[in-house]
Amino acid sequence: MQIFPESREVKTSSGVFDYDYLFLALGGGYEENFEKIPGHEHAFMHHTLDGFLKLKESLWSSEGDVFVGNAPRSPIEGPSYQVALIAEYILRRRGRKGKVYLTTQSRRGVFGAIPIDGIHEKANSYFEKRGITLLKGKDVTEIKKGESDLK
Repeated sequence: MQIFPESREVKTSSGVFDYDYLFLALGGGYEENFEKIPGHEHAFMHHTLDGFLKLKESLWSSEGDVFVGNAPRSPIEGPSYQVALIAEYILRRRGRKGKVYLTTQSRRGVFGAIPIDGIHEKANSYFEKRGITLLKGKDVTEIKKGESDLK
């Protein structure tokens, strides 16, 4: 696929398409992966509107730390990065000193899978400056009420 922003065209194997607004929805098996984690009923799935609204409500009322993780072999980690940043923002707005922990599948950290030097260092630095603790190269293998097991 090729994107030509100047002419507002996308070229695919099926042809060339014009656009006024371009949205790239990369998809992924969020629900399927989430439901494979033992104890997932003690956590929030951010991908559905209902799940995101429950997550947001919980962040505005919770008194504890926040843990954001991914199932093993999750196809896309970007949404978890967004959730970690939203959690940090809400805690800061509330004046809470709670911690936000974020797992990344890559041992290099945030955007570690991108093969461009320097991206993950800059992203990691930004997240750490925001007070988000990175747990690099980890997956969530089980969730227990009040705790999670990592691999």
